[in-house]
Amino acid sequence: YIKIEKDLFQTTSYDVKLADGIELEFNSKGEWLEIDCKNKAVSSTFIPQTVSKYMKANYNGLKTVKIERNRKGYELTLENGLEVDFDQFGGFLKLSD
Repeated sequence: YIKIEKDLFQTTSYDVKLADGIELEFNSKGEWLEIDCKNKAVSSTFIPQTVSKYMKANYNGLKTVKIERNRKGYELTLENGLEVDFDQFGGFLKLSD
C-alpha cells in the first residue's frame, strides 16, 4: 500500500509497504529516505560504496536491515540492533545501540 503524507510546510512524503513487509519512504522528488527490510538484508544498491567498504571491514557477517538517509548522512541498523552512523560522504561518525 502507499500512504501520502503532507505536512504544514506543504512537503509531501510517500510511505510504501510491500507485500513481503518491506517498508520504504520517499520524498516528494522520489528520492528514498528510509528502507526498512525488517529481518532481511537491505540491497547493496542502496548503500554507498564507502559505507559498504567500512561495514564489510568492521561488521562482516551482520546484515543491514534498515537504512535511513538525510542531509546529514546515513544511519544503518544491523540485525543485532546496533546503529552505525555515517556522514554524507560515507565517513564513520558513531556506533550506538
